[in-house]
Formats: sequence, C-alpha cells, structure tokens
Amino acid sequence: MVCQLLAVIPIPTPQKENPMSHYEVFVSNVGTVYRGDDRCDAEYDFDSYVELSKRGVGRAGGQEVILFVNGHAEDTHHPNTEE
Repeated sequence: MVCQLLAVIPIPTPQKENPMSHYEVFVSNVGTVYRGDDRCDAEYDFDSYVELSKRGVGRAGGQEVILFVNGHAEDTHHPNTEE
C-alpha cells in the first residue's frame, strides 16, 4: 500500500481591523477619567491630570497617570520618578 503525504497549506483569512483606536486615561486613586475614541480629548485629559498630579492637587495629587491606546499603555506619568 502506498501512502501519499498531502501538504496542507494554510490559507490566511483576512483580519478585520478596527479603523478607530480606543483611548483610556487612568489615574490612581481616581479611576478611569476618559474612555473614548478621540485622541485629542484623551491627550488633553492625560496632560491635565499629569499637571494635577505634579501640583499635588485633589485626589489626583501625587498619583500615577496612564494613557492607554487599544488596551496598551502608551504614556505614563510616575510622580515619584519625575520632577
């Protein structure tokens, strides 16, 4: 009996890409302060909370601030390591 090996060639399936990015700004001791698809709004909120953190103002004073893009941290303010 003769056995034949058949090559299995995977056919790539097209991946659906999300045309819009999702942004979140998280502040320790406060929580998520922005969630949406507007980068300008997310960066504005990130910068605003970084300033509050640096100045020691309110619940955000001295806290870490993180900008997430599609679930991945893109920018982070660590108050203990920055001036």
